[in-house]
Amino acid sequence: MQADAAVPQANLAPVAHDETMGNKDDVAAADEKQADAGTAQAGATDAQNAALHDAAMKALSKAIRFDKSGTTIILDFNGDGKTDDTDWATYKDWIKTYRVFDFNGDFSSGYNGGLQVTGGTQLVANGHDKGPDDLNIGIDVDKIKSYYLNNIGQATSVKNQSPFGSCWAFGATSALESAILKAMAGEKGMAYDPALHQTPNLTNVEDGVDLSELELAWLCYSLQPDGDYIKDTLPGDTDSDRLSCGGWGAMAETMYTAWQAVANEADDPYWPLDVPKTYENFRKLGKFVWGLTEGTKTAIAHVQGVNYLPDPAILQLDKQEHMVYQGLNQNAIKLIKEALVKYGAVSIGYQADTALPGKPSESGYFNSTYWAQYCDAVNDITDTHAVCIVGWDDNFDHNKFKAEKNDVSNLKDGAWLVKNSWGSYDWLKKNFPDADPSKAGKAANWGIMDAEGNHTGYFWLSYYDHSIVTPSYFEVDLASDGFDYDNNYSYDYLINESQIPFVLRTKDTGTEVANVFTAKGKEDLAAVSVHTFVADSTVHVRVFLVNDDDLRGNDPTSGKCVADFTSDQLVSGFHTVRLPKVIRLSKGQKFAVVENITSADANDDAGGRVSYIALETGLAKDAQTDDNMGYLFSHANADAGTTYVRILTEDGYRWMTPQELADNYDGGQIFEFGNAMVKAFTANAPEEAVPHCDVATPGNALPTTRNVPAQAQAGGMVARQAVARAAASEALPRTGDANDAATETALFAAALAIIGAGLATRRARG
Repeated sequence: MQADAAVPQANLAPVAHDETMGNKDDVAAADEKQADAGTAQAGATDAQNAALHDAAMKALSKAIRFDKSGTTIILDFNGDGKTDDTDWATYKDWIKTYRVFDFNGDFSSGYNGGLQVTGGTQLVANGHDKGPDDLNIGIDVDKIKSYYLNNIGQATSVKNQSPFGSCWAFGATSALESAILKAMAGEKGMAYDPALHQTPNLTNVEDGVDLSELELAWLCYSLQPDGDYIKDTLPGDTDSDRLSCGGWGAMAETMYTAWQAVANEADDPYWPLDVPKTYENFRKLGKFVWGLTEGTKTAIAHVQGVNYLPDPAILQLDKQEHMVYQGLNQNAIKLIKEALVKYGAVSIGYQADTALPGKPSESGYFNSTYWAQYCDAVNDITDTHAVCIVGWDDNFDHNKFKAEKNDVSNLKDGAWLVKNSWGSYDWLKKNFPDADPSKAGKAANWGIMDAEGNHTGYFWLSYYDHSIVTPSYFEVDLASDGFDYDNNYSYDYLINESQIPFVLRTKDTGTEVANVFTAKGKEDLAAVSVHTFVADSTVHVRVFLVNDDDLRGNDPTSGKCVADFTSDQLVSGFHTVRLPKVIRLSKGQKFAVVENITSADANDDAGGRVSYIALETGLAKDAQTDDNMGYLFSHANADAGTTYVRILTEDGYRWMTPQELADNYDGGQIFEFGNAMVKAFTANAPEEAVPHCDVATPGNALPTTRNVPAQAQAGGMVARQAVARAAASEALPRTGDANDAATETALFAAALAIIGAGLATRRARG
């Protein structure tokens, strides 16, 4: 805060008097004339003084305000229907004093709900996404009483995350595998035959696709950009601590949409390096050296959509580190069913009976006879685990949910079939055929029992559980059909991207963000990404061809407009949007993708609309103290010339850099802003002499993760191309990093482990 702003003083020089003696009448006349002039000058001076004073007070007011430019940003922390300095002051005090959760899973009676400050910010700033009425899939799911992806070959088998807190990676990977299988089935993938869905098949589930969970979990805490080199966010390439830092849905989105972390299990198995695969070694996995294998890895899909449905459980922050249950979004149940039928499995977060495999059940909401959970807690909701919904049964008996602490007397029938990641009998026998299941603990003895009395690793979760949040699903582009695009131009690699942990809105509809990219060859710009934050959003997209002179005023719209269109998005999340026509780019051509994202204001009964600051967003360094942030700190940054934002101030709309925007709020002591959440997708022009990767064949491998090329520009990466090439010496964009702040054991408490769009608790889950 700037406290000392000098008020300019007016020029009050005295009027000069001529002391030469002369005729008295002349002198009198002269004096009268001079007096009149003095009066006029005094009047002018008074007006000047008033104008100067007003300008000075305005400058002083700006200097001492938290929002010195008077933007229309919405942060109604006090809940009085407006945003003012009181909200900023209270919010700033809160982020410095909130209580950090204990990520090690010690959920004692004194535990205060595990609220993270950024998750609380998301709720305060934006509330809940109510979601669309339906997904327009053309099928009435209310008439389908039971449905199981396993039964039609569109889900994969149960795996085991032990001994790490990597459930989020297993939940996301399961959903992606299912999306790929659903896409492979084509139009037949949505066909419904009631005879195939009478009872769930929970044993001998075949893996039509088997992706690497390790690839995702490892890279999210590994390959973060830092200027001209790749920097591990956690020290040591072989340190498995990163696998227990927890995670959230947007981390998978960040990796997948950057064309990273989609590798086959065979290429990067969930197993330590150079260690014989025996059951004895499985029991001590945490003691070995972990890492990713070197070499080319084949991607069988590009993720083109990451969609977030509204939370079934409506939770609210009481600003004292408690999440309070407010009620059920009944329509969210239908939306999840529609997503299962059309897109595949849906990952979710919920309050598990225990946080990690091998831990005893402590919740009191889990029935271990029927392997069924119903949490009816009202206060201190804590989402601790990520899993994957693979089916449903409307007729599942509500009495089977009865447990020590819950009340099922008024509960309705109905349950999700949920795939966990704590092992199963099948998993144990497949991986360690000589192991004794009776001595394997949860690795073989968790989940619904099959007809043979063996545990399957699945469980039932009531539709009406008070903790179900962040349902999400994927849309994919298959390599077997030929990838739609060859190059992915991206800057937004920060794992805590703007939507997660929070995104900020403005009260007007004119906010815009833009990324400027440079074509690395002769290419056809065919699509861009858009990220929406609530259902039923409208995105206005413009593309400009620009040069350095066009950008001198920080205005990326100063060049030639070559595309101008709008896109309506039904659900929130990441979407790939095709341009009305392709734009041919020459090598070295700079182009700006400008996006304006608007939606209805849920808090405005008059039907007003808001717009979104779609930038990577984090807390400023000064707001992240050792006491309140845990042990991982975020940093958002955008290199010069890469990203711009247009925002309404009291002086009108202004284009500025993310750094200028951050400085506007309490001198940069509250937020940091990085790159815009905007990507561009191109296809190599026909005459381009670059290998075209249309089909994945042994001789034409598609890269993921470490083997991706990069093109350096302004200290950052401009494009990722679907051609295998080592990236160890290539530049990645300086969009964010995370730094170890304390001890090795402290790494388990990831301070920004907050998940999913619209998620209330944003709890790191393992």
